[in-house]
This record gives sequence, C-alpha cells and structure tokens, in this order.
Amino acid sequence: MKNDFERKLTKKTEDIKTAISGIALDAKSEANRTAKKVSTVAKDADKKVEKAGNEMKATLQQMKKDIKQFPKKADKKNRK
Repeated sequence: MKNDFERKLTKKTEDIKTAISGIALDAKSEANRTAKKVSTVAKDADKKVEKAGNEMKATLQQMKKDIKQFPKKADKKNRK
C-alpha cells in the first residue's frame, strides 16, 4: 500500500516539477521578447533625440549666421 502511495506521490511531484519548468521557460521567453522590444524602442528614441539635437544645432547655427548678417543688412538699408 505504501509503495502505491509513494509512486503516486512521486508521479505528482514529477508532474509539478514539469509544470513549473514549463512556466519558467515561458516566463524566460516572454522576458526575452520584452527585452528585445524595449531595446528596439530605446534605439528608436535615441535616434529621434539625436536627429532633434542635430536639427536644433543647425537652427542655432543659422540663427547665429542671420544675427551676424543683420547689422550688415541694416547698414545697407540706411545707406540707400
């Protein structure tokens, strides 16, 4: 009788171990998928921030150029 109980208990224990192992593998796979998505989003955001920074730098350079030319344009208008 005890052997039958031990066999059933061992079988149930193995079933539980298998189920837990499957759940752990599923969780690991989901974590990997999520990490890849986060990485992709972070890379995209980095590119957008870099692009915005470059655009701001170009705008600032153009503004500096315009400011330097403004007195020259004003002088030309005053001379006419």
